[in-house]
Amino acid sequence: MSVFFDTLFVSKTSILDIATGDTFSCTLGMDTLIRVSHELTESSVTSPPSKFVEQYTTTTYVSTTKFHNRHTGDYTITIVGRSSIPTASADDDPDTKVFLKGPKGLAESEEGEEVDLGREDGFKVKWGKDLEDTVNGQKEGNFIWYGVIPPGEEVVLVSEWDVRETFIDWLVLPPALCHPPQYSRNEPPGRIYSVRYGDKRG
Repeated sequence: MSVFFDTLFVSKTSILDIATGDTFSCTLGMDTLIRVSHELTESSVTSPPSKFVEQYTTTTYVSTTKFHNRHTGDYTITIVGRSSIPTASADDDPDTKVFLKGPKGLAESEEGEEVDLGREDGFKVKWGKDLEDTVNGQKEGNFIWYGVIPPGEEVVLVSEWDVRETFIDWLVLPPALCHPPQYSRNEPPGRIYSVRYGDKRG
């Protein structure tokens, strides 16, 4: 089935056999009066060197998503905003840690537990991929925002997390020193780093 809006083609969808009196859902295309924007910013700080404390780099990420309901009259919209953060495994990468800083209360919540953020707009958050699919949400770093936006209103959803990694002082050599190293047959090399000019590949 083809969907048209003001004589313009919007999308294709399908409807299964529906008995008389039953209800069904189908996609009718994008609502042009709902505006969504997203921005991800990052900033990094490296701890000062010390003989007694491991040096590390902390990168802070801030994800900002805006939903604007530009409808007029009595036209509220229900939003389920899906978000995610990276996860770090102590087995796979023990030198990397992820700290969730916002939304507040989510990091301490249990799998599928609803977190009331105390927002004036009533938006809440919980671990999971969808309202009904909350399995392994915390393990995989998936969480959702959900709430209702009145006509003419805008909602701003902000999540923030830190990624802390052990600091590595990369060695960058000029082109003249980037030839393959030569080793004596009697002195086998230890760990060899292939270094390229202007590259951070170890």
